[in-house]
Amino acid sequence: MAIYTRSTTTPAMLSYVSTIQYGKGKLVDQTSKKFGALNFGTIGPGEKSKTVITVLSFPAAQAIKNIKIGLVNAGGITFANNIFGVTFSSNLDEFIVPETYFQGINTDKSSTNEYNIAIENQDSITSNYVYLNIDLPKNTQFQAGVVRYQWWFDYAD
Repeated sequence: MAIYTRSTTTPAMLSYVSTIQYGKGKLVDQTSKKFGALNFGTIGPGEKSKTVITVLSFPAAQAIKNIKIGLVNAGGITFANNIFGVTFSSNLDEFIVPETYFQGINTDKSSTNEYNIAIENQDSITSNYVYLNIDLPKNTQFQAGVVRYQWWFDYAD
């Protein structure tokens, strides 16, 4: 069984990343889409975004491991280590709000970058749920759709 390092920037992988959105206490959308196109909603200076929940599932593999997620573009926001929230859980819970933050930007877009966050598995082919948000500083404008994240993982087929 061979292990290959892949990234979800490979078009075949993009369909295996799902985002989960809640509205008024119920699930309103669970779709596979390009991971970079997350919708944090309208955020004004000094405000915190809604939490976006995402999960990686790769059913074409026998197993995935060494799962990591990285912030690869801050969308024009001057980076500070208390802006881009991230946490993960094996439980899907719409009320989880990230209390930890990315500590830097993965500018080289590599799987070994020190600023990536290691994500545990729920099962052999699915990551834990990842909760992301943005705590926008005062006097900062947010460019919707420009903040980008990327997944890295190994898989066995």
